[in-house]
Amino acid sequence: MALAIVLSLSAAGCSRGSEPAGSEPAKSFDRRTDCFTAVADGELPAQAVFDEAGRTGNGETWREILRRVLERHAKIGDVKRVDAMGFGIQYDVTYQGRRSWFGHDAEAGGAVFCTPDRALFALLKETYQRARSDPEVLRGLIRDVPASAWND
Repeated sequence: MALAIVLSLSAAGCSRGSEPAGSEPAKSFDRRTDCFTAVADGELPAQAVFDEAGRTGNGETWREILRRVLERHAKIGDVKRVDAMGFGIQYDVTYQGRRSWFGHDAEAGGAVFCTPDRALFALLKETYQRARSDPEVLRGLIRDVPASAWND
């Protein structure tokens, strides 16, 4: 089985919503929340890389990989509740000087990633797409995750 992330904009309960409490209104993106879902579907070449690394390629795997991408490019703040997402765990996040939020929810088979920040959404989505199609990119991302973080 290989891994693929099925992308769906404004899916999985994400919807247009009000600005999270304590957040400053953003000027570079609207308040629509975009989401994509990472699911294990057995697609190559990603699954071959997960197999060699001893990872499942499920939602827990992608949550840890994309969390490290987020940590490298953005400042993650405290956990917060964001009604616009309605599920999972959300965090304050500052990306490219803009304050916003990022949320994720991982189950055994998939993980949902949501944010109203269009640039942050693009970073995570593009990273996922590159990792899925380029085994070396995926290997590098897996190496970035500390052994203690894996829960797949």
